[in-house]
Amino acid sequence: GLATNVRVQDRRLRRIVKQCQDLPGQFLLEYLDEDGAAVPLTSTDVNSYLRDAAEMDVTAKDFRTWTGTLLATTALAALSSPESERACRHATTEVVREVAAQLGNTPAVARGSYVHPAVIEWFADGSLPERWARASARGSRFLRPEERKLVRVLRAGNRRRRAVPKAA
Repeated sequence: GLATNVRVQDRRLRRIVKQCQDLPGQFLLEYLDEDGAAVPLTSTDVNSYLRDAAEMDVTAKDFRTWTGTLLATTALAALSSPESERACRHATTEVVREVAAQLGNTPAVARGSYVHPAVIEWFADGSLPERWARASARGSRFLRPEERKLVRVLRAGNRRRRAVPKAA
């Protein structure tokens, strides 16, 4: 698996993580069953929990995709529209590199799996800053303002794509 280093400020959480690391085996996330045996917490366990909690078919990858798309959108929307194809490639590469670092992936994996392609298209055609500025940050208290804006940007883009008639 991919090793990730994270600085934890909270003393209580550090103590809990240390106790987890002291369990036998190589998994950070393990628990002791009723017999005292260490049992690793798998991605299947996590995804099953997420499906139950959300009451819908959702996985950890969906959360990573949401985060990757949010990070890329906010970074690209803050930039001025690219003056050339080369400038667009450079800016996109830099932003995707930052997103990949945040997610603990390679840039290729981040761009291919965790950043919605429409966001990069809208940056390339120069429409992303305006789309972002027009999107309202009002809405659910369960989402941060940037997340509310992203929902609106993606929904509006999806409606426009469906409204365009296909060529015969």
